[in-house]
Amino acid sequence: MNKRTMVWPVLFLALTMTVWAQTGSRYALVIGNGNYSNVGKLANPENDARDVAAALQRLGYQVDLRINLAYLPMIDAVDAYTAKLSARPQNEGFFWFAGHGIQIRDENYLLPVDVTVTSESRVQGTSYSLNRLLGAFDEAHNKVNIVIVDACRNNPLPATTRRSSTRGLAVINDVPADLFVMFSTAPGETAIDGQGKRNSPFAEAFLKNIESKEGLLYMAADVMRDTATLTENMQQPFFRGSIVSEKYYSLNRGGTPQAQAAPPAPRPAPQWGEEVIETGNLTVSTITAGTLEIRQGSEVIGSRSISAGARLPINNLAVGTYTVRIRYSGGRTEEKTITVKKDGTVAAAFDYQAPAVASGPTVSPPLAVTPQQTPASRPPERPVSDGFVRINGGTFMMGSPASEVGRDSDEVQHQVTVSSFYMGKYEVTQKEYAALMGTNPSNFKGDNLPVEKVSWFNAVEYCNARSRKEGLTPAYTVSGTNVTWNRSANGYRLPTEAEWEYACRAGTTTPYSSGSSVDAAGWYWNNSGRKTHPVGTKQANAWGLYDLHGNVWEWCWDWYGGYSSGSQTDPVGASSGTNRVVRGGSWDYDGQNLRSALRNNDTPSIRYNFLGFRLARPGL
Repeated sequence: MNKRTMVWPVLFLALTMTVWAQTGSRYALVIGNGNYSNVGKLANPENDARDVAAALQRLGYQVDLRINLAYLPMIDAVDAYTAKLSARPQNEGFFWFAGHGIQIRDENYLLPVDVTVTSESRVQGTSYSLNRLLGAFDEAHNKVNIVIVDACRNNPLPATTRRSSTRGLAVINDVPADLFVMFSTAPGETAIDGQGKRNSPFAEAFLKNIESKEGLLYMAADVMRDTATLTENMQQPFFRGSIVSEKYYSLNRGGTPQAQAAPPAPRPAPQWGEEVIETGNLTVSTITAGTLEIRQGSEVIGSRSISAGARLPINNLAVGTYTVRIRYSGGRTEEKTITVKKDGTVAAAFDYQAPAVASGPTVSPPLAVTPQQTPASRPPERPVSDGFVRINGGTFMMGSPASEVGRDSDEVQHQVTVSSFYMGKYEVTQKEYAALMGTNPSNFKGDNLPVEKVSWFNAVEYCNARSRKEGLTPAYTVSGTNVTWNRSANGYRLPTEAEWEYACRAGTTTPYSSGSSVDAAGWYWNNSGRKTHPVGTKQANAWGLYDLHGNVWEWCWDWYGGYSSGSQTDPVGASSGTNRVVRGGSWDYDGQNLRSALRNNDTPSIRYNFLGFRLARPGL
């Protein structure tokens, strides 16, 4: 998935059969990078590094702990460390890195805190290559080296650096004898950062087992088990490499031959009392029905619909200042700022009254239109079947302006005219998918959650199956991996990329259909709780479509390719390719990946727990 580059934490162990009986020093270099200046800051690497360093000291390692290393100090630290290892062939090495990591053109990089991210070449020139690190160990000619890279954090680099569609580290195929590799998560899956806790799940599991006197193979198996438990089986480490003697090697061998300082006496464990949060109450009243949303700062505390004339109590809010907003039909909003005090009740009264509707035909009010964009007025909700909205055709500027934050180079603005079509209000749910296909491949289970872990081919099969069930002409002819689209068919299909962006924008020119912020409209890394959510629980756009921002990425028909610079009518993407377009972002991506213009792509056979789809039909 090219818009978010992830790095699997990986454990490399170079081992031999004879080293255990020999005498040498044990050296460890432990790096924790979290205070990044040009990419997202990370909460846990510093804690992970400090805790690992303390554990290694207890095991007899001479530890060099480094926090928030820039590029040149990082090079100096590794060079000094490997020089120590090379002093004696019997020396044992242990290297730990926690922070950002990235794969670029099948090579893996560990990111210092001052990495430059204006282009891929700049990232490569200001980061530490994992191949260079392994080469430094090889040149040290010592017998035992353990390298752990816990770099799978969920703050992806800016769009200008994200070109590869591969998640995770590049596969290391040239594995020498006695090299043991342990990835903290399966290929193509996301390793969890552990926000809100002291350590990442992988680091927590490793720390739990690092002092085990069992052989290394058994310890690694326990780390795998505990990582899976901590992540509710969302993350499963696995082995790779040539296993010869690692099961006989233990990190905890009762200290090294040189004299070790006595460990400090254990401190008594603190006795935690029950946490007390001061709360108060809020009562919201309104004249006109709408969607109620409560925010504290940038965080959405909760949202729900509220009926006309309702009086809604909201109890046990933590004391503090909140923004209470109601969005009415037609896009009108009303907003109040309130302060909740301990054991008190504050009122927020909304007095907007919708104008009376005149008899006769209903005409939607025109949307604000810029000189660059001329979309149709809001389409009336005339469903083909339940859950579909007619999208009246129009002309808009596809892509993003050069000034848009997070813009990628493949978002070249160009004028596109789209014919009328129907679009699903919601992403296809697990209930819908399972009822028709007889299976539910999703990682997060729930009838009203979007179906995920579906490939592009799975989505095409669902479109045809639903068309046949409802007596419609299937849109696709499938022969193996060759799929052709009969554009005159009246059956269900995937939207084109142009249709998707036109429907998502709903007449807007801002980064999101909800304006400059996506929190109200989409589930993403900052508000998802690391999971999908029931469809339709965030704010709809002006045309009544939900979850086009976030929740799961959505497959489109198009092969991924560069945009035409000229104006187009009903474009269908590149004539051929290797990857199909996906749009909209997901629960485990950052906000910039949810922009209306952002493009993504992946191989049509891939299945991830953040990949789903929604349906379209021709405008009959």
